[in-house]
Amino acid sequence: MFYGRSHIDFFLIYFFKICRQLQTTIWCACVICGCRYRVQYSYKPRNPDELELHAGDVVYVVETCADGWYIGTCERTQEFGTFPGNYVQRMR
Repeated sequence: MFYGRSHIDFFLIYFFKICRQLQTTIWCACVICGCRYRVQYSYKPRNPDELELHAGDVVYVVETCADGWYIGTCERTQEFGTFPGNYVQRMR
């Protein structure tokens, strides 16, 4: 399910799932701390910790993982999760 991900990734995903009631706080933290990326290709999640992405969405990335996956929040849905880094491009 979480192949190639570090213990820190597990912790972040678990922590933010527990804090779902504080979605607004999480959203604000990602906006303040995260880098903005534009989604280039739509992505359907395959695991519960992944974000659904639509081409053109803006995501705020708070961590990039060595395996090529990113962790962040989608501006459109304000959902938090992981997604493939090669589906997004950093905005300037």
